[in-house]
Amino acid sequence: MLDCAMLSVLRSTIISLLAVFVASGAFAADRINGHATVIDGQTLKIDQATLQLHGVIAPPLPMKCQTKRDKPYNCGFLAKKALADMIKGHKLSCKIAATGEPPMVTCWIGPFSVNEQLLLTGRVLAAPDAGKGYQRAEHAAKVLNEGLWKGKFPPPETWGKTAGD
Repeated sequence: MLDCAMLSVLRSTIISLLAVFVASGAFAADRINGHATVIDGQTLKIDQATLQLHGVIAPPLPMKCQTKRDKPYNCGFLAKKALADMIKGHKLSCKIAATGEPPMVTCWIGPFSVNEQLLLTGRVLAAPDAGKGYQRAEHAAKVLNEGLWKGKFPPPETWGKTAGD
């Protein structure tokens, strides 16, 4: 049978081990790490968790946009492809920015924000409530005529799917 002194030592050991796990990030409820599958231009799946990129609005998959010469193209598919190409073969580290269904996340590949890099491609837009860094990334894509900014696209409020849905 364990006496009080042994129980105290055991309890202290368990608390110390839990503190080490939490500090190391191995037991972090606000992070999801792993290789992802792309569902659309703003939605990923890591293991069984469906995640939506925070601060990003992607055209829905079937949406058509127009080139500067008025030729239609599937801009929703190109947003998905841009995200898939960006994360291919990389392990993501995603921090939950807002809970909900699906949770909103900011993901990184090493030191690079996937959300911000995707905005720089011009294939997605910054959500109206996105931070200044995301707004600057969208502005840079617009100035450089990247992605959607090369042609014409319907206003995001008509897309039927926003970053907050």
